[in-house]
Amino acid sequence: MANDLAGTQKKLSERVEGIESGFVRVLQGINDRFSKSDAKLAEFNEVLQVLVELVGKEDVVAAVNDKRLAKAQADADAEKAALERGIADGYVSPVDTVGERSIVVGCFMGSDGSVDLPGRVQFPLTQVADAFKDKFMGSTVGTTIPAENGKTFKILEIYAVDEEKAKALVESRNSAMASATASATADATSAAGAAAGADEVSDGQTTDTSTTPPQASNAAEGGGNTGDATGETTGETTGETTAGA
Repeated sequence: MANDLAGTQKKLSERVEGIESGFVRVLQGINDRFSKSDAKLAEFNEVLQVLVELVGKEDVVAAVNDKRLAKAQADADAEKAALERGIADGYVSPVDTVGERSIVVGCFMGSDGSVDLPGRVQFPLTQVADAFKDKFMGSTVGTTIPAENGKTFKILEIYAVDEEKAKALVESRNSAMASATASATADATSAAGAAAGADEVSDGQTTDTSTTPPQASNAAEGGGNTGDATGETTGETTGETTAGA
């Protein structure tokens, strides 16, 4: 009994040691990764600092701002194109006032009335924080809403989404895509089967033309035998006739 208890305690102790050892390895791995990340960040900061010193801070900042503006413009263009597709498909339509599930299009303006580039911001009201959502509810086109940093947001366009129609359109397109895929698969399978059949026919024709037909072989053999028999008969007849003479 004492031996069994001692053995059990030893096994439990070994398991605890194994768990602790594994936990330590995990922590070491995490620390190593953080250390490598810190090293990469430090290296990046060094490169950036050298770049700023070589090119000049103003030029670097201008280049970064240009890149950010280009991305913002690309995003705005993509959002506008998506909205226009929804209008063309019939599930997005302009409305007069902002509702709980409206899509709002507007722009941010500075205190001097200047418009922040790219000059177009589009978002569904469901993504607006509750603190600002109430300020949009019931607003109309042309309404300005206070924003952060002394800026204002001016509403330029308001749209409603017919979610049922959008869902039906998506289902219809998915069904059409599935049907087209099935049809293309069937056509490919049929074409592969036809090609395989053509190969089999071609192989069969090659075998037949390379082998002498049995009828031709028999005829050739028969012709040879006939000639031999004729020769033998002619020779025998001639000999008999000569002897008689």
